[in-house]
Amino acid sequence: MLKQSEVESSKRLSNYSRCQWMVLFMVLLGPAVGADQTDLAVDQQMTSLQLQARSTAMSLGSELKSKLQQAIAKDGLAHAVEFCHLNAQGLTRQQAITLSTKVSRTSLKVRNPANTADVWQQSVLEDFADQQQQGIPISAMEFGEISEQDGDSIYRFMKAIPTQGLCLGCHGDSIAPEVATRIQQFYPDDQATGFQVGDIRGAFYVEINLSRD
Repeated sequence: MLKQSEVESSKRLSNYSRCQWMVLFMVLLGPAVGADQTDLAVDQQMTSLQLQARSTAMSLGSELKSKLQQAIAKDGLAHAVEFCHLNAQGLTRQQAITLSTKVSRTSLKVRNPANTADVWQQSVLEDFADQQQQGIPISAMEFGEISEQDGDSIYRFMKAIPTQGLCLGCHGDSIAPEVATRIQQFYPDDQATGFQVGDIRGAFYVEINLSRD
């Protein structure tokens, strides 16, 4: 049985995206297939993509959190800032290779400029912020849809990241001086501070190219 968050995310798919899939399935399955069957096939495909994207996002989150905790335990929080600077992007790229899917992180307040949100990502992040104002839990905030990019059909998915206690040492509003010094050293344009537990830290982004064999 689908979780409420899955149902809500599926409902939010654009009419354009749904029509794309309906046309594709009608062509592949033939005119004998009724509208109800086609609609069911579209829903099943979208649910499959959503589950794949969610799994990819959570895999990256688990990997980054594990490595960060190891770095903190070994050399302390200040060292963890340098660890993230040297390794976070590489770990993300490696996960993308391992999972054969484009995956990254972004936020409305980024630390690394390489993670700056594009227009579509920013729109989704702002929608997540609106949902939080309405009392929707961060764990339920995710969104995916199909769009066209350079002639390819792309499934784009985002899942909100909650701010946890572990984050506050580097992203809170009371950062130790030695940690703040490291942040300024490695991220002179940092925007990612002032968070509190329960805030939306950002989101995982997953992109699946549906036009590839």
